[in-house]
Amino acid sequence: MPAFTISSSLTLSGMRPSYSETRRVTMGTKTTIDDAGIASVISASGFKSPGQMLETFSRSVPFGAMRCRSVSVAPIPSTTLEVFDVTMVADTDYQWATPKAGTGSRQYMLPISAEFEANEREAELWRRQYTVNPEKNKNDTTTDIGGTSTTTGGKPLIQKVKVIDVKVSMVIDTSNGPSNLIAVYDTVSSVKNKWNSAVFLHWQPNQVFCTNATVTQMRDEFYRVTYSFRWDAWYDCSQEPERDLSGFIQYQPSSDDPLKVCWRSDYRESYDLNAIFNDSFDATIAKDMAKKGSFLS
Repeated sequence: MPAFTISSSLTLSGMRPSYSETRRVTMGTKTTIDDAGIASVISASGFKSPGQMLETFSRSVPFGAMRCRSVSVAPIPSTTLEVFDVTMVADTDYQWATPKAGTGSRQYMLPISAEFEANEREAELWRRQYTVNPEKNKNDTTTDIGGTSTTTGGKPLIQKVKVIDVKVSMVIDTSNGPSNLIAVYDTVSSVKNKWNSAVFLHWQPNQVFCTNATVTQMRDEFYRVTYSFRWDAWYDCSQEPERDLSGFIQYQPSSDDPLKVCWRSDYRESYDLNAIFNDSFDATIAKDMAKKGSFLS
């Protein structure tokens, strides 16, 4: 007697849509409860094995993105181990993404999220109302920044420099997605410690840099990749007074103001940080979701 469905349930949600189905299987003979016996019952149910896709992979229909996660077997009492209920549970981490008009079609996408933290860092303030502004990779040791001295007794004030730390997190499907961990590593290597050479999210070129990237496995084929970026009001610069060869600050005659104060910073190359979105199925939708959040229309 072929297996037949006695119950099924489809749950469509913003996160992890799922499907479960229970089929009754009549074996016609007593089946032992061991590996071989259970395997024969599952085979007779017609269900996919754990880890298999329910259908050919597709991001246009729910079942196309689902994978069988578990199969359970329960014997029906008083049937002398001849009749079983077999339950299969499938789900996916894909979710519906409905982009705004003109940016793409409705489709299943893996989640993308962004976090912001307005913060500050401490820096020495030797001059305020400076006439030379900081900028990326500023290591000019000859140009005085101008402005008004803030020193007292040869010591500067401590300035709270505004910074904004941003994290962009994406889920990667290493089985069916456009990228695997090798491609993700290449992306991480390309953007780490780089300034944005093109407009990136809310910022014009050369205003933010990548500070960190992490890759962690969520489950099975899904990995979470998180990139950290920083916007710094001083472009990660510091005010550095001129010093002699022994490292002592050179002051103006009869004054506690340094002879010269310059902007100094680490050197970083530039790169198009939007490359992180290429590891998603649709870079345009991914970038829009990271900038504006998940949205429905």
